[in-house]
Amino acid sequence: MKKIVCLILAAAIALGLCACGARKDTPAPISLWYAEDDPLAAELSALAEEYDNGRGRDAAPVSLRAFEDEAQLSAALRTAQPELLLCSHALAFSLYARGALAAVDGVSAPWPDWLSERSESVGVNVFPLGAEVQLLCAAPGTPANAAAPAAPYTVDSFAALICQRMLDRGSEFLADGERDLFNADYRAVYNELAQDIYDGRLILTEQPGAELVAGGALPCAIVGSASLAARRDLAVSPLPEKTPVAEGYCLAVLRASGQRGHSAAAFLTWLLKGERAGSLALQCGLVPLCPAAGDGSPLSEALLKTAGEPLCLPDGESAYYKNRADFEAAFRAATEFLK
Repeated sequence: MKKIVCLILAAAIALGLCACGARKDTPAPISLWYAEDDPLAAELSALAEEYDNGRGRDAAPVSLRAFEDEAQLSAALRTAQPELLLCSHALAFSLYARGALAAVDGVSAPWPDWLSERSESVGVNVFPLGAEVQLLCAAPGTPANAAAPAAPYTVDSFAALICQRMLDRGSEFLADGERDLFNADYRAVYNELAQDIYDGRLILTEQPGAELVAGGALPCAIVGSASLAARRDLAVSPLPEKTPVAEGYCLAVLRASGQRGHSAAAFLTWLLKGERAGSLALQCGLVPLCPAAGDGSPLSEALLKTAGEPLCLPDGESAYYKNRADFEAAFRAATEFLK
């Protein structure tokens, strides 16, 4: 009996040693945080799973943690930090300015010159993937004319559209009604939109423009490109602006990575290889900031056309970026009586 017990104990100890050896051989996972409303969230999560399934034995797996939105994500960073962060360009550049990001070596991609000049963190601490821009969408088979949207039409973000039109006029949009009123360009843009609302050309609605166009309720709409990711049958064209106002999305490497920066670099190198990252952006309705091949859809073609131009990425500390949500609500409330 004692012999049997000894054999069992010996086997248990051996198994325990084997388990310890297995844990020692498996690198600790690198943590990647993201907001659920990030346009890249779902597809990047799928790519992280693909990476995990095909990674080598010595490569660290990717552990994902989701937050409801970027506000919650930013709040969580005050008490803990992941190795990698999927976020807006504004948050990434802000973290870099505060010295919260780590540099990684050996990760490269041919980002356009205008983007590399936007911040020295690009390709070192911050790795841009795609950018959302405003596009004109119309019913399938309808030639979308960005210069003159068919009436009636709607707009998903008046703040973004006014910012774009003022940029085209060489003016800065503060998204502050009282201060912007002193700007003649703002008054002109505001009056143009107000006139369209009064004439019934521009429809105020809380429903997404792409949804209304796809359902036949409106002939066209000016919408954020990410909202068109699942509607590749719609006619799409870029707006006529020379420098589109955009919201960039990227991966940032935080200082928490420490000596584990090489594990983060391994995942970034895999993601940025070939056209993987660019295709991810296109799939999510974003202008690719890395090399990409289109799928022939109107959306893909419009995004690739825009990819050849410089984009305006507003500073996260700018008045526009801070005030745009409040301005959107105030504008809609103020123009409601014009309907």
